[in-house]
Amino acid sequence: MRGVTLTLNFDSSAEAVSYLNMLTSKIKYPGLYGEVKGRKLKLFIPESERTEQVINEVKTLYREMRSSKNAFSRRRFKVQTILTLAKLKTAIPIPALIDVVNLQGRYAKLVGDSIETSLDLNELVKLAEQLSSVYRLTLYMPLTPSARRLLTVASAASGKPPEDMLELLVSAMLLKREGEGLTLAVEYTKSLERLREVLPASNDG
Repeated sequence: MRGVTLTLNFDSSAEAVSYLNMLTSKIKYPGLYGEVKGRKLKLFIPESERTEQVINEVKTLYREMRSSKNAFSRRRFKVQTILTLAKLKTAIPIPALIDVVNLQGRYAKLVGDSIETSLDLNELVKLAEQLSSVYRLTLYMPLTPSARRLLTVASAASGKPPEDMLELLVSAMLLKREGEGLTLAVEYTKSLERLREVLPASNDG
């Protein structure tokens, strides 16, 4: 069978396997085959009208996973890459994902169509999946959109169920009752600042 063989280098065989798993999850291409030997991955891409496109996707994902850390250990990943790799229960607002990372004391910032962060790609994908799971649980709660975002961010950042975090946010006067539902007591940015003060209490178990 005709095709293209690429050899990619990694820091460890575990990293090579992780990359191959992400790649095959993202790219559905008949005959795509990878073999890990030590810290190298040999990837065979069968020839077709999509060959060039697949090669570009392989190289893009490789660059993003292997992107060099600067002095502040920051990397950039395309938002679309994260959304493609993550197994989401429901759609998530990317700014909420940024909020979760920052609330956990790590760094993330939306830069154009990319996320600049101190996390590696696997961590970011898992966090997106966690946020999506929580978001789905809150969809039927009587919340305004901004209140729902604050609750899901608080729940994902703390690892606590949204029901528990709902009680905490109400008692901390971050959410208030309005009619039959709940809304923010103060605007979202200020709510996030106050959330930093109450979140540690939710980690005491």
